[in-house]
Amino acid sequence: MSSTLLGAAAAIVLPLVASPVALAADEPAGGAPTEDLVPAALAGAALAVAALAFGERHRRARTRLLTRLAGIAERVSGMPGWVALPSLLAAIAMVTACFGFYWDVATHIDNGRDAGPFANASHFFILGGLGGIVLSGYLAVLLGTGERTPTSTSLRPRWNAPLGGALILVCGGLASSGFPLDDVWHRLFGQDLTLWGPTHILMIAGASLSTLGVWVLLAEGRRAARARDGATSEGRGAAGVSRPAPRPGEHPRRGHARAHALVRRLPACAAPRWPAAS
Repeated sequence: MSSTLLGAAAAIVLPLVASPVALAADEPAGGAPTEDLVPAALAGAALAVAALAFGERHRRARTRLLTRLAGIAERVSGMPGWVALPSLLAAIAMVTACFGFYWDVATHIDNGRDAGPFANASHFFILGGLGGIVLSGYLAVLLGTGERTPTSTSLRPRWNAPLGGALILVCGGLASSGFPLDDVWHRLFGQDLTLWGPTHILMIAGASLSTLGVWVLLAEGRRAARARDGATSEGRGAAGVSRPAPRPGEHPRRGHARAHALVRRLPACAAPRWPAAS
């Protein structure tokens, strides 16, 4: 009797134990193969070290590449360089990530689940877009606002990080962290039944909220541009640039337009003193 019970128990328990083991041996829960994880981790670490090293060289004024790029973006857009360049990069990165997201959804609808995180070409667009968002926030913080602003944070003497740049960096970092965490999630719990897994929500929410960081950065840039233009006007006034008197027989408004045209041609430091109107 006891041998019969033991045989029945073994017949019930052994399949329950052996099935998950065999399943795990034949088909993993969905995590990336180890031979894919090691190169990806090394590449990510190398990119992070390179970005930190470049940032340190920039802050020590050993390279002016970022300063020149920000200057070009400022001349084209009229916004401060620490706003124009990161905002442009963030916009490109968001469009890239969004394209990869829609392509990924369409691929899953057509072909079902992936064999791994690097077996789907759309994942590279998502990863590149999220990395671009992180880079845009990092560049905004790295460039800094120059002078202290009401919303900036002082990191070092003469280094003030804009609030919008910090928000983009944090949101992009959270979104990018969802990519490796997604592999851990699949290893522990298998494939998701729907799109709305916790790591997917982390990536989508982080990328979406980074748009608010760009909005804040643009608002800071507009405020800084107005303050810069106001200071330039005050500087010209302090240099003695006053409005010339109209010429004999000339309408006052035409004389005012002539004065503005002359002021625009001359820098504030070299502007001559206009003769006082008699």
